[in-house]
Amino acid sequence: MNSNNEIGVWGYIKNDLQTYYRKNGCKNFIDFIGIFLFYPQLWAIIIYRIGHVARGALFYKLYVYMLWNPIRIITAMEIWPQATIGINFYIIHFGNIIINPKVIIGDNCILQGECAIGVGFDGGEAPVIEDNVKIGIGAKIIGDLRIGKNSIIGANAFLTTSVPDNVVAVGNPARVVKKIENNADKI
Repeated sequence: MNSNNEIGVWGYIKNDLQTYYRKNGCKNFIDFIGIFLFYPQLWAIIIYRIGHVARGALFYKLYVYMLWNPIRIITAMEIWPQATIGINFYIIHFGNIIINPKVIIGDNCILQGECAIGVGFDGGEAPVIEDNVKIGIGAKIIGDLRIGKNSIIGANAFLTTSVPDNVVAVGNPARVVKKIENNADKI
């Protein structure tokens, strides 16, 4: 995970915009405007970035009422500002995404829609997702666990235990089905 805290909120937002621009094959300014206007998941990430910096500020309650709650309602995405998310975070499909305040997500991670990442019913610790992880649509990642670098969590997987680096985990309950051996399989 990027340990460079010098990037600042505008650096993160610029990086997020570039990530969406690059991943969607934008070729000109009109394409970029289209991405900015019609990708609600990008709005949610930008609002998260602002809130992550504003957590201790005097205007935090204003942020919650004026920015975070409306975006949460419009996009059906709860990315809590207390969570820690690295650079190049990319959400492919918006809607019904919950990222708990205690979650830590590394750099270059990809998340599809309908995912929940957080703690169990009795609270406790939240997942730590390392760099270059891809999480499939509908995945639920719950509890004090770690997902290793370059791993893939399959669609509709229900993960409650840690997985090592460079593996594919699928199913309910999720289990490791494949070790990723070469760079062609990695994200």
